[in-house]
Amino acid sequence: MSDPAGTGVLLQFDVSLGTQAALVANDVPDTRSWATLPARIGIGRVVLPPGKHDVEVVLGPDHRKQSIEIAPGGYAVVCVTDLR
Repeated sequence: MSDPAGTGVLLQFDVSLGTQAALVANDVPDTRSWATLPARIGIGRVVLPPGKHDVEVVLGPDHRKQSIEIAPGGYAVVCVTDLR
């Protein structure tokens, strides 16, 4: 079957062009890893005996509390993230 007016080719071209435009419009780089990099990093180390401990971290007006348990010969890490 022939298409003397070329409408099939024109329709294919329009669909292809629309698909390409949609893909280009949605191609946004993921910048979250760069936008959330910290301006400052603080590290503190405290030696505690084995057992259960309540840890409080003060960041300006914010107070964060966490319970940790340290096994004999072990360690615990308290990670606090503050995105402003």
